Amino acid sequence: MAYYFGDALSDIKKIKGKPDGHLDMSSLPSYARKTVSRKDNKTGKIVVEEGRDLGAMISILTKAVQELNERLERIENGRVRVETD
Repeated sequence: MAYYFGDALSDIKKIKGKPDGHLDMSSLPSYARKTVSRKDNKTGKIVVEEGRDLGAMISILTKAVQELNERLERIENGRVRVETD
């Protein structure tokens, strides 16, 4: 899996859930969307539907943690630290 180069935090904010508690796959970043095939347990037919690439999601989440860490470091470096005894 390739490294994610987008704005992970902005892309994560766009992810929506559905009333049934599942992810709305159409709201995932295109990088993490994929078409999946599965066998329907009731009919035995192959069903093709929109799904997610978990490896890509891990890459996006890793990038988001890096972005948050960079923000935190900027905040901490901009703050005057007062040491008390």
